[in-house]
Amino acid sequence: MNRATLARVAFALAGVVLVVGAVSHASAYPRVARAVEGAAGLAPFFGQSLKLLWLGDFTTLLAVGVACLALAARPGRAGPGLLALLVFIPAATGAWLYAFLGNFPPAHLMAAASALVLAGACLRGGAQPRGEARSSTV
Repeated sequence: MNRATLARVAFALAGVVLVVGAVSHASAYPRVARAVEGAAGLAPFFGQSLKLLWLGDFTTLLAVGVACLALAARPGRAGPGLLALLVFIPAATGAWLYAFLGNFPPAHLMAAASALVLAGACLRGGAQPRGEARSSTV
């Protein structure tokens, strides 16, 4: 397998991990909403904020996962800024999960997704978005 194919596989695996995580997160929302509604003494603002953050995390996971899947199809279309974000977002999410919840399987998945995106970015090499000519001068 050549480097470009390995980059596509890495982006695809990261995308699948993130999209499955997003779907799993969304499927747990009804339980979260019931827990918030049943929490005695929880101010409504904090209960609503928890529900918002829960669905916000679903949205973030889904967006980053879809972006990774799009990169699997066309790895040369992303510039370094987008690649940095696609590495940073799951890495930061994983770090917060480790910080607050400890040894927690979703944190491992975020770390793995981040590592896969980083590997894909490194493996794809100096691929340029279409229309941008590579400079021949150093």
